[in-house]
Amino acid sequence: WASTSGAPGIVHFLARIEGEMVGYHSYLKSGTRLQCLSGGFDRTRHSNYHAYENIILETMRYAEKNGVHHVAFGPVTNPSKAALMPQSVPFVLRFYSRHRMVRQAVSLIVPRSALRPATFVTRASADERQGSASSVAAC
Repeated sequence: WASTSGAPGIVHFLARIEGEMVGYHSYLKSGTRLQCLSGGFDRTRHSNYHAYENIILETMRYAEKNGVHHVAFGPVTNPSKAALMPQSVPFVLRFYSRHRMVRQAVSLIVPRSALRPATFVTRASADERQGSASSVAAC
């Protein structure tokens, strides 16, 4: 289910099971690109009946119907997303704070979090899947 909000260029995709919202992704549409702004899913449920995968696929359908050539889904930090991505693009996480203690805390936390480089899909494994990519490139 796709919806636009009052803000220009913002598109939301919602996953519902029996009327209850179980997940979403929100994107900024700019020209021929969709950039994921945020997303979340109810991980407390026993099952979401592939809500995550369905949101990714519905996003790709929306992109094809609306002239979008590139979709940026954000960091690939889980196997479900990695299996659906035809390619990956390296990104850089930059953090700034004028407070030294905050900078030190971030430098200790990030290497131990899901944002550490080892959790992302490697370029080689993404390139192997490129042969089955849709006409819309997922970044």
